[in-house]
Amino acid sequence: MPQKKKATLSPHNSLLAAELFGSPLLIDPAKLEALIKVLGPKFGVVGGSVIEGQEIDLSTVEPGQINMLGASPRSSHKSYQVIEGVAVIPVVGTLLHRGGWMDSVSGLTTYSQINRQLDEALDDADVEAFLFDIDSPGGQVNGAFDLADAIYNARSQKTIWSAVNENAFSAAYLIASSAERVFVPRTGGVGSIGVIAIHADQSAFDEKAGFKFTSIYAGKKKNDLNPHQPISEQATTELTTRINDFYSLFVSTVARNRGLQESSVRGTEAGIYIGSNGLGLGLADEVNSAEFVLTKLVQQIQTGNNGPKHSMESNMPEENAEQEKEKMEDKQKTVDINSARSEGEAKAMAYAKEVTELCSLAGFPSQASQFLTASTPIPEVRASLQKMKANQSEDQDVENTLSGAGKTGDEAINLEDSPLVKACAKIGEDMKSQHR
Repeated sequence: MPQKKKATLSPHNSLLAAELFGSPLLIDPAKLEALIKVLGPKFGVVGGSVIEGQEIDLSTVEPGQINMLGASPRSSHKSYQVIEGVAVIPVVGTLLHRGGWMDSVSGLTTYSQINRQLDEALDDADVEAFLFDIDSPGGQVNGAFDLADAIYNARSQKTIWSAVNENAFSAAYLIASSAERVFVPRTGGVGSIGVIAIHADQSAFDEKAGFKFTSIYAGKKKNDLNPHQPISEQATTELTTRINDFYSLFVSTVARNRGLQESSVRGTEAGIYIGSNGLGLGLADEVNSAEFVLTKLVQQIQTGNNGPKHSMESNMPEENAEQEKEKMEDKQKTVDINSARSEGEAKAMAYAKEVTELCSLAGFPSQASQFLTASTPIPEVRASLQKMKANQSEDQDVENTLSGAGKTGDEAINLEDSPLVKACAKIGEDMKSQHR
């Protein structure tokens, strides 16, 4: 039977407890309730960090060892992982403004840590894009909005996506929304765009435990929200004002990040939206797992379709893209022109053959060259030949000849032997060979 450890005060939980009560929070109420149950009785008294009855040896845990996407360990000189050009930055657990490197082991992530990773990766030549790997109920107000602004502004430098894995609530959603695109899994949730504060009145607990606290202070608001006495009406009004101010900032920031109307963001009423339910409200862009999103972003980099200044369809600079477009159009025109030329050549050959036949049948073979040079339409050729025959008082012979009722047998004209026909055929063959 394992020996029962003496209760000790965790520095991380002590820090969390100090911010937990009497301060506005951007956190999911369910998580807040869980924290209160754990930390409320003694403000951070825990029995050590234990997993399945075994205490964690923190000396063996490297900073950032835990990774939600299961990627290979990061290099020793980087505070984040780089996977095929993508910097994966985890946003996991309760979020605080500041802390230490053991926060990830303690279930905490700090805004200062995320901001530091962001700055380093922006200057990292190996990083072409960011993926925020988010699974957090939210956390502290302090530092959250500065981080959101930093992520939003960094969008102009490198591609930034957020993969909800599995939840992004309150402050975590504030971070997620700052990216260019937000992906959520089918069972994951986004939202909880609201602010909450809890005042812990432990005066009854103090009395039962035999403690009596006396506050000596200057300035009538200095003792507001003292946990050792009931909250005053004045303190309630002050705290409500702060909450409303932070809520307005929260709403306006999300509206900016997502390109939404503030009224639409307020209309969510701090609700939580699972899977595709958040898409219709504009809180997310696509339903997919974090692993799929990472693969998709890596593929985008490898195919060259990456960068905030590039479209998803082309990775070429605007001038090159326009030139390439013109080349494609020219190529298409060339194909069309060649087709038209072939068709035109066939028509020209048929026209020359018909004119030559008509002139030969009418008895005026030398006239064919004049008709061909002038491109005389066939109906006009027929009319001219008939007129020429009429002048010779051979109207009937011309009609019979043109209708095919003229000479027959040995007397019939052999067009294949006509020099003009042969010359036209040769011209046609030469034209074809030039365009092959």
